[in-house]
Amino acid sequence: MYEAIDLVKGAVSTKDLVPVLTHVAIHEGRLCGYNGRIYIDAPAPWLKGLSLTVPAGQFIAAVKGCGDEEATFTQGEGKLTIACGHFHATLPTLEFTEFPAMPPPEKRRKWKGGLLAVLERLRPFVGSDASRSWGTGILFIGGKAMATNNVVIAQTSVPALLLPQSLILPVQAMDELLRIGLEPQW
Repeated sequence: MYEAIDLVKGAVSTKDLVPVLTHVAIHEGRLCGYNGRIYIDAPAPWLKGLSLTVPAGQFIAAVKGCGDEEATFTQGEGKLTIACGHFHATLPTLEFTEFPAMPPPEKRRKWKGGLLAVLERLRPFVGSDASRSWGTGILFIGGKAMATNNVVIAQTSVPALLLPQSLILPVQAMDELLRIGLEPQW
């Protein structure tokens, strides 16, 4: 349970300018987070049958409040109750339809591997100057990956990844993939 939460929490906004972006969505046995830039969803079979969004910080605190005890999740009118042993928390919810969910791919596949090694190798050469947005990501094209910080350009060969013809991976997505430390699925 904590594994899915740790994956998704990196894609939850910490500012409440758009409240739903500070929520996690629970739908069809999956836990989803979106902060306006990065969308992450992870399997959460213990939440199957629920369809709602809930404030991420409160949800994480309530789940952690259960510790090692098995939690039950009950959806009511505008609320989610999380209970275990002598602990229970009731959290406010929003309708799932308010969450900017991405449709899941028809078939989930693992990358053939090696993406994280490429990101680790090129991350030091990715620029951070917002006025030079062309340098704030990694370009994957023709079996190569390239990055620049406007002073140095670095390039490396890419292992047999299942990538489209060309792709630019923005720095925010790159940092989140490196934080998670797992090869992505698509």
